[in-house]
Parts: sequence; structure tokens; C-alpha cells
Amino acid sequence: MARTLKVNGIDVRFDGRWSTKDSVNGRSDFSFGIVDGKSLIDIAVGMSVEFDRGSTKLFRGFISSVSDREESPNYLSYECSAGDNSMIASWRTIALSKVGLTAYDLIINHLLPILAEEGVTEGVIQGVDITIEKANYPYILISDALDELSDIAGYVWYIDMDKKLYFHRRDQYPSTVTITDSSVVKGFKRNRKYGAYRNVEYNRAGEGETLLQPREVPSPKPDGSSRTFIFKYPLAQPPTIYIDGVALLPSEVGILNVDTGKKYYWQYGTNFVTQDDSQTLLSVTDTIDADYIGLYPILTVADDASEIAERQSIEGGSGKHEHLSINKSINTNLQSIQYSQSQLELYASIPDDIGFTYYESGIVAGQLLTVTKDLFGIDEQFLIKSVGMSAFSTDVERYDVVGTDGVNVGGWERFFKDIVLAGKKFILGDNELVILLSSQVETELHGGAVYLNLARTGLSPSTTLSPSTTLSPSVRIGGEEVLHD
Repeated sequence: MARTLKVNGIDVRFDGRWSTKDSVNGRSDFSFGIVDGKSLIDIAVGMSVEFDRGSTKLFRGFISSVSDREESPNYLSYECSAGDNSMIASWRTIALSKVGLTAYDLIINHLLPILAEEGVTEGVIQGVDITIEKANYPYILISDALDELSDIAGYVWYIDMDKKLYFHRRDQYPSTVTITDSSVVKGFKRNRKYGAYRNVEYNRAGEGETLLQPREVPSPKPDGSSRTFIFKYPLAQPPTIYIDGVALLPSEVGILNVDTGKKYYWQYGTNFVTQDDSQTLLSVTDTIDADYIGLYPILTVADDASEIAERQSIEGGSGKHEHLSINKSINTNLQSIQYSQSQLELYASIPDDIGFTYYESGIVAGQLLTVTKDLFGIDEQFLIKSVGMSAFSTDVERYDVVGTDGVNVGGWERFFKDIVLAGKKFILGDNELVILLSSQVETELHGGAVYLNLARTGLSPSTTLSPSTTLSPSVRIGGEEVLHD
């Protein structure tokens, strides 16, 4: 059955140079050429695209780029690229600050209403068991918000050909196709390479909150001229400020550059308080101190000792393959180390990648595909990384499939299920403040997972501290020294 192409609802003629590409962590792309543009006055970016074979929908989306030329006198031809309906989520932003909601609530009550203005409706939305302790979105793209939710939960999201939004577990997305020795496939192959392999994973997370810092004396001491007083940690919550031992009322402490008419001001993410100019300067006989909750940057590391030993036996040297992730949405040590360990579960083995050509529909990127090939000794599930579609004949499409195994995590289905059953809680985009910092060690935990809680600048000199002869640097990460005694 012949294929048809509509642009903005109008049938157009197209040549045989068309193809689509669907990737597990991306959107579907569709490339095509129109050989006679006289049926349309113009073809523009943003026009809708409908590509079908009979009643079978092959692609739905919008033109993302177009180039036109005069193929023959007075006849225009076009070379176009289109993105699927999921690109709608990259057109709109979300401004939100909420606490105590689930991923399901976030999508249904806050993201979907915005997308509904573009014609998007509800598909399958899961995530009632994913707790978001705090979501802070300062006008970020909805697509970025959905990407972040998918990454931390191990879910998949997309807007389908009917403009329905989906957000669901990957283990509930198995392929209806099974590849065996009797399947009609061409060019089945297996590749093994380093790829994203790592056996040591560092994670530079966001900022966690310290315990209460009681009655800390800032620097400098009152001197009759200073109005700004610096604390050890950046402030996470309004401090309780004591002047000459008497606590100021909460109403007397405001937010810097927001409130006026207060005695003192503070600001989230800064490590100082400032006295209002209307107040009498503190003299050398006065005292100032505060109770406060501070912030510290989180850096964790996890390693896989057995993998390090295996790589060392093969490669020599240390056997270490290190990787640094930056994930500012994580705001506790526990979540950060869990993330580091999950990355090792995914990537601490040399993966088997498969590729083959198939001639029937049904295999989609992100699905779990069962493959049994006796010649290769394969009997497991593969996560489909990408599927490319092109014409094979008038009524048959060719599908070029690439997949990767999950044997190192006990199978992909088990891995994605374990992510959900862990019942983790997350903080999304808690703050965006960037401050240059130096560091010192507060806490260290051995046994393959190390918590590195790093304090910021703002410490005042002490006459009672001196270097120790029993400490020496043993680990340096990005200029930050981790000391072991």
C-alpha cells in the first residue's frame, strides 16, 4: 500500500529519500524531500507532518528545519527534517515551587495543563510512588522537567502520534516482538566495547542542609564599622540572630534585597548577615552570634572492587575507569551515593550491543526486546537504544535496530523495577546559586562508598589551629583534597 505525506494537512509529493530515527533518550526524527512544492505556497518550520502507509501511522510531528531550491524552472523542491510530537514539550516552560507532591501530581496538575494548550491530552501517567519533596522550577522547559523526572525514576516519557502524554515505568514497556534463530532478520551482529564503561563513579550533587549550628560567632567581630558578618556555611533558612545575648524577633530579620525596615538581613545560599543602615553600629563591646541551618556541597564516590580487579588483570595499571556525574537535583548524601551505585550497576561491565535489520513493525526505542540466538549464546533481554526506519519496498519498511544488554544488573526488567521499589524521595532544582568555594573535610565513610561533605569559605583565622603532622593528602578531586588520618 502506498505511503502518503501531508504537510499542514495538505497532500504533497515526496521522493524516496526519507528515513526516521528513534532513540531511547531522544525524540524521533523524520527526514524527507518534497519533489514538487507547487501544491503549497510555502513550507515553513513548525508545520505539522503526517506520514502514513494506508491506515498505519508511521510518523507524526512538526517540521524543525527546511531548505528549498529550484529543482527545475518554476518548480520548488524541499529538504525537510521533522521532530515528533514530543518536541511540543520543548516549546513551553514551567515556573513552579512546590513541596510534598508525587511525580504523578507534578505532571497531571502542573505540566499537563500547560501542554493541554497545545492540544496534548493524558495518556498513561504513572509515578504515584515517586515522592518529590520539593520541586523548584524557575521557568525551565517542560521537556527538561520531564527528562529530569525520567532520569531519577528510570521512567520513559513521550508524546505519541495522537498527542497523548505518557510517563511510565520501562519494565512495563516490553516489545511484542521476539527475535529467535527462526526470525527473518538480516545482518545480526554483536559488538563489545568500552562505551560508557566505568568502575569508579563520582557524583557532584547539589547542596545538603547541615545540622543546626548553635550560637556560631561570625567574622569579623563587632568593631564599630562593620555591618556584614560572615558565617562558616551558606544559610539555608532564616537564622536566629543574637545581639549581646538577646535573640532578635523573626519579624526583625528580613530577606536581603527583598524586605526593608528590618534590623538584619539574610539571603539563601550566602554565608553572611547584614545590619540595616538605620541601626546603630555594633561596638567592640557588643557581641553577635546566631543559630542557623547551613548548606554544604555534596560529593560522593562509589567503586566496584571486583571490576577494578578484573580490568587490572587484563589491562595492567590500576584497573580504574573513573567517571564524574553532575546531578544538582540530588540534595542528600544518601541519594547521591545511591545514584553513584546505580550508575555502576548500569555501566560497570563491558556491554554487549546488538544490531540487526528487521522488516516488520513493532520494535520501538526504549522497549525491552527478548533475543534468543543459539549461535551467539544469547538468551536475554536487550534495551532497544535506537530504531531507524526507511523504505524497503512500496508496502514494507526496513528497521535498523540497535540494542544493549542488561546482564550486569540481573536483566533490564529487574533493574527498572528495583529503581521504583527503592521508594526514593527527590528534591528537584532546589537552588541555582553558583558560588566559588574552597573546601575542608567534615565526614568520611569507607567501604566502597565515601561521603565527602565540603565546607565553604567564610572561615575566620584562628590562633589555636596549626597544621598536623599526622595528616596528608591522599585523594584530590577537582582541586579538593580529601584527608585521611
